[in-house]
Amino acid sequence: MRVRPGARTAVEGLALLACAALGFHLLLSGRVHLFVGTVITTLLWIACPILTAMGLWTLARAVRHPNAVGHHRTRIGLLIVAPVALGLFVPLEPLTLRGAASYRPAVRGASPSPAHSNSWNDGLPEAPKSVPPVAIDPKTGKTVGGYDNGGDNIGSDRNGPMGPPPAQWPALKGDPAELTIYDYVQRADDPHGIATLRGRKLTMTGFVSAAPEDPNHAWVLARLKMWCCVADALPFMTTMVGAPSRPTNGSWIRITGTYLASSPNGDTRFKVERIDKIPVPENPYI
Repeated sequence: MRVRPGARTAVEGLALLACAALGFHLLLSGRVHLFVGTVITTLLWIACPILTAMGLWTLARAVRHPNAVGHHRTRIGLLIVAPVALGLFVPLEPLTLRGAASYRPAVRGASPSPAHSNSWNDGLPEAPKSVPPVAIDPKTGKTVGGYDNGGDNIGSDRNGPMGPPPAQWPALKGDPAELTIYDYVQRADDPHGIATLRGRKLTMTGFVSAAPEDPNHAWVLARLKMWCCVADALPFMTTMVGAPSRPTNGSWIRITGTYLASSPNGDTRFKVERIDKIPVPENPYI
């Protein structure tokens, strides 16, 4: 059975409208934050009306010129309907540590012992033993780009996605001072940043996960940071010490406490004084 050119054009127009519908659905429902950052969200607000106009124009062309034969038509383009359908009808959930990168962004150059090479959560595959560094500055010994499994977070000893620490850290405001896990980890891994944490009451929010080094007894407060989109999201976490109770894994909490010096292997730690359960935030990423 031969399909008329106008019908193919109409299907293409409907595919464009479906893409626009998915974009508007994510934007208006607030679920767009599960996939992309602020910059791309702004671009989506621009792209969705353009896709809508293109889809309507294509449908109008199919009606006005049902027998027109275009060039370079290909049916493979209609496969875009598949991810659109998934986005519209499949429930969307935030990325967790189980779905995030299994390697640890590097702080130190030393590789972990085999006993500490497990991935973030119990039952997950083991992380790669090592990933070769990209380049080493002979003057400072710092790695420029690249990752290994030598630490839990990106900090001053390695230049990761955020680069080296600032020369002067912004002063913390409030009592307790509220900061993200990402900010705490950066400050706790830099001598100048530690000076801004000492003597201050601090509060952070995140979700609970078993500590990689001691999943049966220790736990961490974690959160994922997104730079561009969910594909580049990286987990940041800090070990909780002295908590009055251990919250349920996966639950979202707000903790209040004080800075605690990092463990001998370099993992950042936090002295917990209070735990408050909170609902899952609208934007679970930082």
